[in-house]
Amino acid sequence: KNIFKSYFISRVMRKNTVGIMLLVASAFTGTLAFRLSTPAIAFYTRDILNTSMAYISVISASFIMTRSFSAVFGGLLLEKKKSLVYLGAIAMIGNALIVNLYPYTSTWVHVMEIKVMNGLLNGISWPIAQFVIAVSSPKEIRSRVTAVYFIFGNFAALLGNYTYAITQDYGLRWQMFFASFFFFLTAFCMLTSYHILYKKIIPKKEEEPKKGKIQIDAKKIIILSSLISFLAAFTFGEITYVYVAETLALDK
Repeated sequence: KNIFKSYFISRVMRKNTVGIMLLVASAFTGTLAFRLSTPAIAFYTRDILNTSMAYISVISASFIMTRSFSAVFGGLLLEKKKSLVYLGAIAMIGNALIVNLYPYTSTWVHVMEIKVMNGLLNGISWPIAQFVIAVSSPKEIRSRVTAVYFIFGNFAALLGNYTYAITQDYGLRWQMFFASFFFFLTAFCMLTSYHILYKKIIPKKEEEPKKGKIQIDAKKIIILSSLISFLAAFTFGEITYVYVAETLALDK
C-alpha cells in the first residue's frame, strides 16, 4: 500500500510539474509574439499609414484600457465557474487569429479597433494564467515559480524585439504570421496546462477556511496583475518605439 501510494503521489507531482512548466513556456511564447508584433504595428502605423504621434498614443492607450477592464471582468467570471478557466486559452486563439488583420488596415482607426480586441483578449488570457500558476505551485516554492514565470516573459520580450529586427525585410504580413504562430503555440500550452492542473484550480474561497491554510482570492490576484500591467504598459507600447526611434534617429 505504501509503495503504491508513494508511486501515485510521485506521478501526480510529475504531472503537476509538467502543467506548471507549460504555463512558464506560455509566458515565453506569448510574450515573444506580442513583442514581435508591437514594433511592427507601431512602425507600420507611423510610416505606412502616416499616423501622427497623438493618434499612435490613442492606439496604445486603447489597448491598455481594454486589457485592464477585461482582466477584472475575467476574474469575476473565474470566481463564478471553475471551467471558465479555459476562456484564457480560447482568448489566446482569438489573439492568434486577429493579428493577421493588421496588414489589411488602411487607417489608424482600423488599427485601434484591432488593438481594442487584442486588449480584451489579452486581459482575459494572461491574468488567468498567472492565477493558475500561483494556485497550482507548491506553497514552499510558489514565489520562485512565479519569479521564473516572469523571468521567461522578460527574456522573451528582449528576444521578440530582436525577432522583429531580423524579420523586418519580410514585411508586416509575414511578421504577423510569425506572431500568430507563437500565439497559437501559447494557446496550446495554456489549454494543456489547464487540463493537467484542473483539480488544483480553486477560484473561490472556502466558506469555512481551514486553520493555518492560506486562502487565495482569484479576484484580488487578477486585479493586482491588471494594475501592474496597466502601469508598465505605457513604457512598452507602440508610442514608445516610435518616439525612441525618431528621437535618437535609430533604424527599425
